[in-house]
Amino acid sequence: MSKLLSIVVLSLILVVPSLASAQARLTPLLVQEQQYELSEGIDPGQILAITAGVVVGSVAGGYFLNFQGATLLSGLAGGLVANWWYGGGEDILALEPRE
Repeated sequence: MSKLLSIVVLSLILVVPSLASAQARLTPLLVQEQQYELSEGIDPGQILAITAGVVVGSVAGGYFLNFQGATLLSGLAGGLVANWWYGGGEDILALEPRE
């Protein structure tokens, strides 16, 4: 049985390329380059920073933490920290100087 299967597969490998043929004449296709515009609120740098935070957080959490869902939670935390870091960290209250 395996000998018959081998013969069939080998014959298909040899026959199929001979049946395939390219078109005799190709017509040129005109392609117009499109400009994509992002909405006003989206910054590509911020998206890159958040993505990097998610990846780094997922890898670190999956490596150091040993419970189910650690990679997901640490990826979420990494994305939140990266978003905060990219925004400049203005969320933290400034301490008043001591008198």
